[in-house]
Amino acid sequence: MPHSRRVTSIHTSIVSCRLGYAFLFSFVFASVLLPISLSAQPKITQIAFGSCGHEDHPLPIFDRIASHKPDYFIFLGDNVYGDTYDMKVLQQKYAQLGANPNYQRLKQTSTIWATWDDHDYGWNDIGRHYPHKQASKDIFLSFFEEPANSPRRQHEGIYTSYYQVHHGYVIQVILLDNRTFRDDVLPYQGDFKHDRRYFYPLDYSPQQNPDSTFLGAAQ
Repeated sequence: MPHSRRVTSIHTSIVSCRLGYAFLFSFVFASVLLPISLSAQPKITQIAFGSCGHEDHPLPIFDRIASHKPDYFIFLGDNVYGDTYDMKVLQQKYAQLGANPNYQRLKQTSTIWATWDDHDYGWNDIGRHYPHKQASKDIFLSFFEEPANSPRRQHEGIYTSYYQVHHGYVIQVILLDNRTFRDDVLPYQGDFKHDRRYFYPLDYSPQQNPDSTFLGAAQ
């Protein structure tokens, strides 16, 4: 009968300049694992993850991560700072990251998985109304060498999940897309200043529309 077990032998390297609330929905590492016999599958010993890597920075942290030789490195978002409506600019910024020697060493050392947040999706805090989200998706998937037959290329958005094995147990890594389907944020107008449920100062107000969405129905 399946039973739960927490993994204590998988190490994670957190290399993030900040983990905002959006990133809490970008990466899920399953702590409940199901026993399975897949001894022929490769074993995982280390997973590293990080975010907020500006393409203009030399990013020596990638070289440091590569020195630990993690099996997988997971980009959580803001992998470049595109912040543009010009897809040529976004393409150029990804190319700049790809040419970074430290990134190249990381790529040679580890398998890379990735999802995005707002800045590499297109624009600060933007959601489903970003007009170039399909073009941005194509650039993203091409940069991270997503196979032509990948389900990510068949459905809207870039959410996906992976199954890997560790000591006979299956690990599911879920990468969420917290931009393609979400409603636009609402600037805070002081309308909740007497509500003790909220911390202050607030940047945004909660969505009150009953059909608002964050991840979308399919995801």
